[in-house]
Amino acid sequence: MTLALNVEEKAQVDEVIAEVRAAGGRIVKEPIDADWGGRSAYFSDPEGNLWEVAWMPGSSFDERGGLILP
Repeated sequence: MTLALNVEEKAQVDEVIAEVRAAGGRIVKEPIDADWGGRSAYFSDPEGNLWEVAWMPGSSFDERGGLILP
């Protein structure tokens, strides 16, 4: 299972990974522009859970912070 953190802007993928790295986190896959048009990266948390950080063009968030897909 992979957990995901979706962000509002493309540059935020790199920002989140920089914060994870600064906190001593293990980066599994550096940020890349994905073939599906977005940007993503992966890291693992201290418990070994795999997290994806992703930005998807055209996506937005509702008033509760829920992801709205294009």
